[in-house]
Amino acid sequence: CSGTPLGMRISGLSLVRWRDGRTAGRLHAAVRVLVAWVPAFAALAFLGVAPEFDAGPALMAFALGLNLLVFAGALLMAVRLPERGLADRICGTAIVPR
Repeated sequence: CSGTPLGMRISGLSLVRWRDGRTAGRLHAAVRVLVAWVPAFAALAFLGVAPEFDAGPALMAFALGLNLLVFAGALLMAVRLPERGLADRICGTAIVPR
């Protein structure tokens, strides 16, 4: 998670900084992974622990709805602006051919 992922290397892709086109550093790559995956893991973890706190179905539905809303927003952004994903825009990175 702190470098070029194996799948990107196999595909001949590289993660670069958007501003200057230089290869993204390990910290930049790690932040991008966190931005991309934390919303999903947080919502799913909340769904997992909610029954322990007797959260009720309304709160569980809210957590699931929030997760779906984030992914729907990312999907709409990907359709509208396909050259860079949401995590890339937030972190200032881009995936390019090597």
